[in-house]
Amino acid sequence: MSKVLFKKLAIYSGLIILFCLIPLIISIIYNIVPLTVISAMLMGVAFLSVITFISVFYSEYKKFRTVVYILIPVCFILLFIFAYIQISILAIISSMIAFLATSISIFIFNQKRTTLFLYIFTCLVFVGIFMKRFHLPFAGTILTTSSVLFSIGIFMYGLISLFYIQKNKYLSILIPLCSAILMIFALGAVFKLQHWIGAGILMKTSTVTIILVTIITLLTLPQSGYFNWAPGHRKSFYRNIVVPWIVAAAFIAYYFLMPQSTKELIFPPRYQTAAHYNMFPYDLEQPDTSDTNEQ
Repeated sequence: MSKVLFKKLAIYSGLIILFCLIPLIISIIYNIVPLTVISAMLMGVAFLSVITFISVFYSEYKKFRTVVYILIPVCFILLFIFAYIQISILAIISSMIAFLATSISIFIFNQKRTTLFLYIFTCLVFVGIFMKRFHLPFAGTILTTSSVLFSIGIFMYGLISLFYIQKNKYLSILIPLCSAILMIFALGAVFKLQHWIGAGILMKTSTVTIILVTIITLLTLPQSGYFNWAPGHRKSFYRNIVVPWIVAAAFIAYYFLMPQSTKELIFPPRYQTAAHYNMFPYDLEQPDTSDTNEQ
């Protein structure tokens, strides 16, 4: 990456962070939950973009690699310590740094194996869903960890591919956009499975965006010179957009189109798994106090 390109990308991402910071502060002050979730997610996308560009630019420096590798075990140890002593803010910060450092070491320092790691984390997501269905131990940990790493990885993969498709303006716009949407959708799916706040907003917003982008892509792809693309550009199109888009479509079909009765067979509601007392409804009889009042 050239220094000029690095500076431009970093400046644009920084401006987006500042642009999203204003509505985030306003939504927190006035307790507007939907605006808080959306602005925080957009600011997170911009922040992750800056981290990705910095990591790509300094990936050849041994000192930078050493710092990233050291941060992984240190932050995970701090995460367990802060979680044990119940300091939630520091635990969240430690977990974020740990996930970022792990993602950088996997998806940026080992770019040749990025696709393999994405397939592995995809399989782990389905393993976590299966374990959660049968209430197996560590299901939530496996599901959350693999989903977060997959989300960050698919976004980083999309940004890194920009440096290989600079001559294709169509893909240079479509791939980062689709990667950001897929990351938000994947995080929304995790929030939904884990019953966290903001899950519905993330799922509905990203689903509507996926449908709109799909329609726009189908309408503009024939005019983009698809049949004249280089083989590497077509491979990037299928790996970065088509394959993860199909996985997202399967989740959308389950969440919005599948009947509720079928969903309850796959994931039974919580109230069905709870133990209830064997009690039957009955009416309380009102005692006759007329004779007592007359006396």
